[in-house]
Amino acid sequence: MDWIKIAHTLFIFVFLLSTAGCIQASSEKNEIFTTYSHPATGFVMKYPQNWDINHSTLGNTNQFRVIFSSPDNQASFRVDILSPRHIPEGEEEGGIGLGYDVPNSTIIDFMEPVQLAGIDGVKWTFLVKNPEREYYDKFICITQKCPLLQNNRITYCFNYDYGIDDEQMEKTLQAMLDSINLTCPSED
Repeated sequence: MDWIKIAHTLFIFVFLLSTAGCIQASSEKNEIFTTYSHPATGFVMKYPQNWDINHSTLGNTNQFRVIFSSPDNQASFRVDILSPRHIPEGEEEGGIGLGYDVPNSTIIDFMEPVQLAGIDGVKWTFLVKNPEREYYDKFICITQKCPLLQNNRITYCFNYDYGIDDEQMEKTLQAMLDSINLTCPSED
């Protein structure tokens, strides 16, 4: 009789082991990520391989913008890397402000404290309800301190949006945020 219990237990164990990872929520996708880096500013991030990338310099400055867009244009992730600037050690810089004038929007979070890549920052979240699309529009800004550089502060601002019912896209964008790595670049 004990061998029957052992056989049943062994069968259940083998069954559970063989099916582990086979059951998956229908909304999950196995996306392949690739790496984007901007060595001059120490920025590295992973993004879905099938997304489009558009990068540019903002005006005649040392500011950079990279926009990652989903294949169906239902989500985007923008990175603005602002010109490095000098703040004397021991002094703190002023706050970060955000001007937002998108019609049909409601603020959800206002300057919520966040941490990204180990750096403290702030986050704004807006809910936008347009006739053709309802989506979240989120902003995060952080400032990296690089004490060995003459221009010892680099500010990164991230703006990303996704449909309010798109949990998979929310997970993808969160994976992108979680993959961000910042290092202080070397002095040129």
